[in-house]
Amino acid sequence: MKKALFALLVFSISGIFGFLFESNYLDGFSGDQNDNRSNHTILSNQSTSNLKPYSLVLGTASSTMDNVSSYAEESVEKEMFFELEEKIGEGAIEDSSNSNVTTKLYSSGNMPEMDTSSTNLTISPNNLNPIHIEPTVELGINNNLSILNKIGLNTVIPSDQLYYRNEPSVAKSDDITLLVGTCYMVRAINEIQNWEYVNLREKCNSIGGDMDLLYDDRNVNFIWSMMNLPIETDNGRYTNNISIGVSKDTSNWEMYDLSAEMLNADWTENLFDYPQISFSDKFLYISVNRFSNFTAEGATFEGPLVVRVDRDLLSSGSSTIPMSYLSSDSKNRVFTFVNGAQSTMYWGTHYTDPTIDIIRIYQWKDNSNVINWSDNVVNNWNNSDQFQCSLDIRFDWCRSSDSRITTGWINQDTVGFLWNVPIGNGFKTVHIEGAVFDVSDLSYLGPIYLTNPNLHISYGNVYPKNNTLAIVTAYSYVENNETSYPNNLVGIGYISQGGQVTWNMMSAVNGTNFPYTNEWGDFYRVIPQPEDNNLWSGTALVLEGGVDSHHIVPYYIEFGALP
Repeated sequence: MKKALFALLVFSISGIFGFLFESNYLDGFSGDQNDNRSNHTILSNQSTSNLKPYSLVLGTASSTMDNVSSYAEESVEKEMFFELEEKIGEGAIEDSSNSNVTTKLYSSGNMPEMDTSSTNLTISPNNLNPIHIEPTVELGINNNLSILNKIGLNTVIPSDQLYYRNEPSVAKSDDITLLVGTCYMVRAINEIQNWEYVNLREKCNSIGGDMDLLYDDRNVNFIWSMMNLPIETDNGRYTNNISIGVSKDTSNWEMYDLSAEMLNADWTENLFDYPQISFSDKFLYISVNRFSNFTAEGATFEGPLVVRVDRDLLSSGSSTIPMSYLSSDSKNRVFTFVNGAQSTMYWGTHYTDPTIDIIRIYQWKDNSNVINWSDNVVNNWNNSDQFQCSLDIRFDWCRSSDSRITTGWINQDTVGFLWNVPIGNGFKTVHIEGAVFDVSDLSYLGPIYLTNPNLHISYGNVYPKNNTLAIVTAYSYVENNETSYPNNLVGIGYISQGGQVTWNMMSAVNGTNFPYTNEWGDFYRVIPQPEDNNLWSGTALVLEGGVDSHHIVPYYIEFGALP
């Protein structure tokens, strides 16, 4: 990697303001260790960090072809970083010196470790049966699922900004639909068929991917998050930050950069990866994976962390915005938020234990400085992370997948999470499994499945509304497994009493080629349409007309279960 390229500051332009964020450190814990729920207590402020907003003005490109050639060198650099990211994995490398560490609260000093040896971990009765979708075009319990719009965006986005790890995310206001992926942004104003490429040309040196979007309907703001490319230090290690943007019109953005050292001065030469965002009623929540000793050979996974920021203060540009965080160790794999949170945010993680499968659920109420967590042993699943959808192991879209929790939801009765699972443990195809919990006490209700003997299914994302879940996934046909290529499903899951989910699925977008490498993902997105309770917006991703990443086609899809 070239220092000169990575050393550029993120979106470094004039107009930097001096607003301050105060950083609340989590500094202690309490709770009854004889129960499977424990508490983390946030104490008083330990220090302050300067998180400075700065303005960013984005224009639209008059001709996408004019932008192609200038990206060539940058694209090579980004591919090098993505290869390195693939090498270290998302939370795949742990520090053996911390192998006995459980959940830990970090501050500027050494805090006691939490002993969970006395925690009661019991398996609740399995009340749910596997639900298998049928291998036809329209699948499930009724035939009212329809696709209203399906728009390929490859004619709008410059071809060299299209990566296998494309990660398309979408957000909508009443008149703007915004979609971002790896180093690109497109939008449709008023008319959903008329998309324009938003010019990130001068800014793309720093964007590394994992871009995500939310729409804050109360403050009438789009929220944009992204991981920035690492900067090589004098010690041969890499460090980076993430950026959060706020905008009403998607052209004028107020940006905030967040690094590990801003949270903890001891976290020097650390790197943030895989940022994800979600809302509760009051807060924006940000999760990241933290790595240390990040070099070209690998890295040490230190664990995931969660930061929360008052969404009203963030949107108003307040000069003082409190920022609190919880940092965990490497036994917690990835923190994944639920969609649909209101006065309480929930997030889940696979808690690493060599003998049993545990999901740890965290609960942080808007009006509280206490974080509760609950451990549940869940039904056994194949957590080997040995994914395969193709007999040709060189060109397999599943092979870069892993079993991190990809999505979650909360409705009035249940909290649930889904993740990718490889072949094995009685299943003959790659599929999606999940777990459902009672919202009242977070007790385990049982497993759920999205599986089909004729389809490989992966990368699910859900969003709840009433007692339904909208879902988007990738899939491929088993009979084509010698040259397996990814397609996309959309669907609705109907939640019944006890948390059982019955899926109504249909094929949305079909590709024509497999990727010319073992790479795909890492996520899609689905959101409710603001103006219609029966409609949803989602993203999809396929290859059309070729195997290299320039033939990637991101899609914007509108679908619903029409009356």
